[in-house]
Amino acid sequence: GDVGEIVQIFPSQECLTVRFDDKLATYTFDMLGELELAYAMTVHKAQGSEFDAVVVALSPGTNPRLLTRNILYTAITGASRAHAAMPAVTSSGLFMTASYGPYGT
Repeated sequence: GDVGEIVQIFPSQECLTVRFDDKLATYTFDMLGELELAYAMTVHKAQGSEFDAVVVALSPGTNPRLLTRNILYTAITGASRAHAAMPAVTSSGLFMTASYGPYGT
């Protein structure tokens, strides 16, 4: 599905407006079941989108095959401003594994 942002809510009209890239869509409150809130998403789902800020959560339980340079690059370049990408790393070793590690090619 498309990723959008709620830009305005109209309580008296019982509707809201969602921006999907450069398009606006209006949803009445009885249509809200068609929307799925996303507080976090996978790098794959976010690929091709741009965000004001990106936080990449790397945890010790992450499958090593997911700790690749390509995935890390894709995640970090999703931030619209270079300084807005912030890897949230529980150990510097995870970041190094993703950057250079055995699956990082």
